[in-house]
Amino acid sequence: MGIAPTNFEDDLKEINSQLEELTLNKNESLKSEENEVKGEQEEGEEDNYKKAAIKIKEANALLFLSGAGFSADSGLLVYKDIANEYKDEGYDYSDLCTPVWLEEDPDLFYGFWGSCFNEYRAKAPHLGYEIIKCWRDKYFSGNVSHCNPHHSNFFAVTSNVDAHLKKAGFSNDEIYEIHGNSEEWQCSDGICAERHKLENISLPEEYEFKIKQRRAYDLRKSEDQNNNLDVNENKNHNNRPLCLFCGKALRPKILMFNDAHYIFNMKQEDNFDQWQESIEQHYRKGGITKKNSQEEKENGGKRQEQKDQKKTSVVVLEIGAGLRVPSIRMEASETSRRFNSTFDETTMIRIGFESLEKYLCTSINDNILIKDGALTALKKIDNAMKIIHEKQNDNFQ
Repeated sequence: MGIAPTNFEDDLKEINSQLEELTLNKNESLKSEENEVKGEQEEGEEDNYKKAAIKIKEANALLFLSGAGFSADSGLLVYKDIANEYKDEGYDYSDLCTPVWLEEDPDLFYGFWGSCFNEYRAKAPHLGYEIIKCWRDKYFSGNVSHCNPHHSNFFAVTSNVDAHLKKAGFSNDEIYEIHGNSEEWQCSDGICAERHKLENISLPEEYEFKIKQRRAYDLRKSEDQNNNLDVNENKNHNNRPLCLFCGKALRPKILMFNDAHYIFNMKQEDNFDQWQESIEQHYRKGGITKKNSQEEKENGGKRQEQKDQKKTSVVVLEIGAGLRVPSIRMEASETSRRFNSTFDETTMIRIGFESLEKYLCTSINDNILIKDGALTALKKIDNAMKIIHEKQNDNFQ
């Protein structure tokens, strides 16, 4: 009995056709799954904005911490941008941010810090500062300290040296600039700086460094110097600000790498420590609530005992903190851990782009991670708050 002849070319075409159909179906299925996952992620991200809005709105206290990513929305350069500016010279941020250049190459030192100074003064704080300030005034204005009448339920900590928190209207009693700021200056001589550490040294409002090719040349030696400029009467107008006490070079009161002579702002640091102690005493687990706090204020400081105490909560809001200099990340995590033993509920909200899971405090009640820019995220959270507020008003009507 013979076997029927087979047309191999037809069979091969049929197999290829089936394979193409299977591949097409698989690709469509994968694409559908990707769209579904993407939709779920977007929905989850939107839920995070709403969740963050509720947490902030219902919290008894808010600690706001900001890094370089927060300043970026004001048009200020972040570390990687600064590094690119000097890339052709082989310098990155850590190379430039050191006091050694004041002696080795003062043109470079004042060129770098002078550029920063000029830019920080020229740029205005972005709308995000105003949003934070509105939250402070609306939800966290109650006083929590009998020692410091300026201590409310809000405090701000930043590693940014642009002085934009003060420029945006936050008071010195409610901020801690952990690396200093460009508006405050000190003597480069360590002994003189320590001796006059309580002096408020700043450059005039009209002061501007003259920068040429990333250098601030000494105008006293420059052919471009204004002939009408009396150097003896204008010591701070020649790209070389001088100490009024000893005549040596001034430098920004900013913490740099390998910096032995930086004068820490102990007043701000003490304020932050006192604020933490105040809210820990004021808001204990099972203790006073935001509503109780307002009633206490209305009753002249007398606390009213209530049978059904609501849980106390605090939000640690961290925005724009990176990993190159992780001071803010570490401060947010450590403070969250500390608050967790005081408040019934501690929530950290972290907004940024860079490895958001790093330096998380896993022992607290909740970590809300939002991968977004500072201003965009704040607008979305603020909008979610307004929607929640409108719905609550509708329910009461």
